[in-house]
Amino acid sequence: MSRDNDWWGAQDSDEAWLKQMEEELQRHDEENSETLFANGFDEALIGVGVQFSREIAIYDYVKCVEVLMKRYEMSEEDALEYMEFNVTGAYMGVGTPVFLIRKEKYSETMQDNAREETDKAREETKQITEQLNFNF
Repeated sequence: MSRDNDWWGAQDSDEAWLKQMEEELQRHDEENSETLFANGFDEALIGVGVQFSREIAIYDYVKCVEVLMKRYEMSEEDALEYMEFNVTGAYMGVGTPVFLIRKEKYSETMQDNAREETDKAREETKQITEQLNFNF
């Protein structure tokens, strides 16, 4: 029986610890709920979003990469790496900014690639047709 009492006693202390941690996290969130902005990326700011009644700054990810490349003369690869580790990887609390990757950018690229493939296929078809006409 004493082992059971020890086990239940440990459970009660774990619950108290968890409750204390939840209260501390909630207090921290309330104290640090202001909207945070990313220094040096003003031209990449697209707006402010609202999540659970909190305002969160929203930045254009690609524009941020361009800012890094221009300001610090970074290559695209270095700017992307910097963004991943130092900007999007930095959690500063509930007001941490969001970096938006636009769907249109990828959609446009895919459409351009499809258009190029279609043009290439047409050119190949034209060449084959001309070759067949020449041979006959």
